[in-house]
Amino acid sequence: MGGLGNGKRRGGRSPPLMIGALIACILVLGFNYWVSSSHNLELQTKLYELESQVRRAAAERGAAELKKNEFQEEIQRQSEQMNRMESFYNKQKEGSRDMCLQEKVCTNTQLKMLVLPQCCCSYSKNFRMILRVAVFLLVGHTAAEHFFQYQNHTGTKR
Repeated sequence: MGGLGNGKRRGGRSPPLMIGALIACILVLGFNYWVSSSHNLELQTKLYELESQVRRAAAERGAAELKKNEFQEEIQRQSEQMNRMESFYNKQKEGSRDMCLQEKVCTNTQLKMLVLPQCCCSYSKNFRMILRVAVFLLVGHTAAEHFFQYQNHTGTKR
């Protein structure tokens, strides 16, 4: 019995090998913490940069959408304006065509009214020349030519 508990003990001191192992573990853990902390910091800065790029891209996309909508509205306005101009042009063209037809009808009516009767052959040359000038002044050059051509076909002399 003498060997169980009566031996010499060292009073609470740990062996130096165990202290060295604990210090090595603490150093390894500290180094790993430092490495993972710096890696985490790098990842956080990259994350902030990516978030700012996403925000910037979203803002640019919003601006592009606004511009696209503005351009579409401008195209719509210009299309409507072109349609109005085309309808105005068509109305003008129809009005011009109607006016031209009315002028032709008027000119033909005036020419028929100005045709001299068959007895105008007895009038003098001077009277016929005055009549030509009057017709020219009244209805214009081409209408006057038509008038005198009509007179030639009806048999009256110039």
